[in-house]
Amino acid sequence: MRTHQQFYGIGHCKRLRSVKKTITFVRAGEKPLLAARATSTGLLATAQYWELEVDLGKQLKFPGTAATTSLRPDMLLISETSKQIILLELTVPWEDRIEEANERKRAKYA
Repeated sequence: MRTHQQFYGIGHCKRLRSVKKTITFVRAGEKPLLAARATSTGLLATAQYWELEVDLGKQLKFPGTAATTSLRPDMLLISETSKQIILLELTVPWEDRIEEANERKRAKYA
């Protein structure tokens, strides 16, 4: 049996390459050449359709098809077609407690 991480491709984003941006200079009086559009290779480019679910009023439930858990992330981006879920956690700590809040959020899903 595969884990929900394998099923939905969680952790897949580490293998993706970032798009390299280049600057093309144009001399005064010349028209710029039409550059080819850069193709996106980010995590959101791995699927065409994404559904955003947000935990408002403690109503968000993690999809039962992926895993059974009582944890509620703040937001989920779900692609049913590519079977991917992106968890989004929001944290607004005091400046002197940023590291503690980061460790707490990471431990929550470890």
